[in-house]
Amino acid sequence: YYNISRATQGLVAYVKKWADRQKLSRRPRICISYDTRYFSREFADLAAKVITDLGCDALVFGEPRPTPELSFAVRHHGAQAGINITASHNPPAYNGYKVYFDDGGQVVEPHASAIIAEVDAVKSAHYEPLPEGGRGERETLGAETDDAYLDRLEKVVLDPALVEREKGLKIVYSPLHGVGASIVMPLLKRLGFDATAVPEQLAPDSRFPTVESPNPEYAEALTMALQLADKIGADLVMATDPDDDRMGVAVRGR
Repeated sequence: YYNISRATQGLVAYVKKWADRQKLSRRPRICISYDTRYFSREFADLAAKVITDLGCDALVFGEPRPTPELSFAVRHHGAQAGINITASHNPPAYNGYKVYFDDGGQVVEPHASAIIAEVDAVKSAHYEPLPEGGRGERETLGAETDDAYLDRLEKVVLDPALVEREKGLKIVYSPLHGVGASIVMPLLKRLGFDATAVPEQLAPDSRFPTVESPNPEYAEALTMALQLADKIGADLVMATDPDDDRMGVAVRGR
C-alpha cells in the first residue's frame, strides 16, 4: 500500500504539472493495466483510487492485459501516462510498477527524474482527496480497446505475403500462466495460423507452478510447450513472460 500510494501520488503530481504546461483542455488521463501476479488487481485498484481522488481520470483494464497493450492504450485513448502493475519475468513473490508516458514508451529523461522527485516529496501513503467536484472519473477498458489493438497489430505485420505463404505452420504457444493468451492467441487466429495453447499453462496463476522461472528466455520454461509440439507435430513454439513483453521461440529442425 505504502509504495503504490506514494508512487501514484508522485506520478499524478507530475502529470498535472505537465498537463498545465501543455495547456491541456481536459482532465489528465492515466491508463492502468496489471498482470496475473499476487495483488496485481488490488494494487491497480489502489492506484486508480489515488488517481481519481487527486483529480485525474483513471482508465483501467477490466482484466489482466499485456504491457504492450498498455502502451497502445495510452496512445489510443489520448492519455498522459500509463501504469502497469507487474514484475515481468521475475519470481512469483515479486511485484512491480512500470510507468509510461504519453508517447506510449516507458518514461525517460527529463520525465523520469522529475517524477522521482515528486515521489520523493511524498512523505506518507495517506493524502487528502480533492473535493467531490475536483476528482477524476474511473473508466473500464475492455473489448473495444482489445479489438483496436488487434486491428493495429495486423497492420504492422512486416511481410503480409510471407504470412500468407506460411499459414500452414503449426504453432504451440504458452503464456506461462500470464496475460499473453488474451492477445497472442486471437492474433494468431486472425492471421490464419493453426495455433494450440499449452493447456496446463493457459490459466492465469500467480504461483507459475509449472516452471522454475516464468522467463521464456530460459529453455526450461519451454519444456511443456516443446513436449506438446512433439506430440502434435508443431513447427514452431512460442512462449511469453507474465506481462507479455518478452518472448522465447523454438523452431523444429528440418
